[in-house]
Amino acid sequence: ILNAHAGDLPKYRGNACINWAILNGDKLACMSIYSMDESLDSGPVYLKEYFHLTADTYTGDFYDWANRVVPLMFCNAITGIEHNTLTAVPQDPAVVVLRTFPRKSEDSRINWKCSAQEIHRLIRASSSPFVGALARTEDGRAVRILRAKLHSPEYQLLAIPGQVCETIGKHPLVACGGTSEMLLVTEAYVDDLPLEESMKILCRSLRSRLK
Repeated sequence: ILNAHAGDLPKYRGNACINWAILNGDKLACMSIYSMDESLDSGPVYLKEYFHLTADTYTGDFYDWANRVVPLMFCNAITGIEHNTLTAVPQDPAVVVLRTFPRKSEDSRINWKCSAQEIHRLIRASSSPFVGALARTEDGRAVRILRAKLHSPEYQLLAIPGQVCETIGKHPLVACGGTSEMLLVTEAYVDDLPLEESMKILCRSLRSRLK
């Protein structure tokens, strides 16, 4: 039985591999076609295809790519097995295995005291087809952030992590912890209201803070 696994075997075995790869700041993600055995994701590998991860890669980009390449990978694997032109390669026991476990939507809640880069990775790892990274307004309204950009201001700042410091192109610029980098939130929804209305709510005051 062949299986398509969205992780670089044997490095990533388990669940939510692409999400963990983005959170870890990896430069490559992988789709592996392997032969299943009784253990978790441990069978010999027939094919691998790699996908480059950049600071602008979101989970949806990987899934769009995977939807295109996986059917072809299965066809190539089956054809190679049938014609004896493809050999399964046992997984290297010397590789340190990362056992990845499932993630829930609440695992994507933002801690604004983290650095802008850490929060940016969380947003990219939690974006569509998932619910997005989660926050709340000061009055308790639910915020789902699906896209953001790292932003280096021209000034040194003193601000509370989560504070909306200014508006750029109708998008809120939010202070984070750890560094002087900030996050420009480009797609977010407050209580699942339309995007434009949600942006107005987030940008309405420089005293606004996200929790």
